[in-house]
Amino acid sequence: MDIQDNYRRLLGLWGRIDRQHNQVIAATIPAHSTVLDIGCGYGSLVHELCQQGIDAQGVEIDPEAVRLSKTLYGDLPITLVNAEDIHAFPDASFDVVVLKDAFHHVYNEHDYRKSFGQFWRILKPGGRLIIFDPNPMFILRLARKLIRHVDPEAARPVAEAVLREFHFEIGGVQYYEVIGLPLSGGFVGPVLVPNWRPAHSAVAALNHGLSRLFAVLGLGSSVCWRYCLWGVKPITR
Repeated sequence: MDIQDNYRRLLGLWGRIDRQHNQVIAATIPAHSTVLDIGCGYGSLVHELCQQGIDAQGVEIDPEAVRLSKTLYGDLPITLVNAEDIHAFPDASFDVVVLKDAFHHVYNEHDYRKSFGQFWRILKPGGRLIIFDPNPMFILRLARKLIRHVDPEAARPVAEAVLREFHFEIGGVQYYEVIGLPLSGGFVGPVLVPNWRPAHSAVAALNHGLSRLFAVLGLGSSVCWRYCLWGVKPITR
């Protein structure tokens, strides 16, 4: 992973699109929540939520990502720890747990049952577990083949099955992201838009508008690159 290139991308169009993703997640978080971002990476979601006055913190396994988060956003409340080993957080200590672009890694590359057991433990009754993850439809798969990017998949039905396995009630789902990620390149693809702020603004506006349009038309699952799904921990089980 090229940390310096990722730093430059977060300062460009991808950073603008990433903020849109953060805003989609933030819109699903109830007011006055305490939030834990699992696999928070460079801390952009934690930063966004803190800027909104939400009590948010993150955990991350990559020390280089934590180091860069300090360069990008200052001293954020991020703990260097594996998601399976968050034993230091007390029972029922968070209103919301977020997996932003992390669920497919937790599910395919780690002991997801151990991790989700921890997520259940630290969530308060009535709390939410939010999964924002790649939607492996044909456009995303084709794009990955074109740039030879390999990543594990965990489609929405898989996420729903895991939430139900751990007794979460499905609270809702929405789809987002049409052109922003592919044009910006994200962290791994080619950047297809000039580094020019008016161009970035135009792409971001069109991305948001198309995402809402396809969602209204019921085409989000076929066209959008991300799904946002959340489950609710019952107050009584």
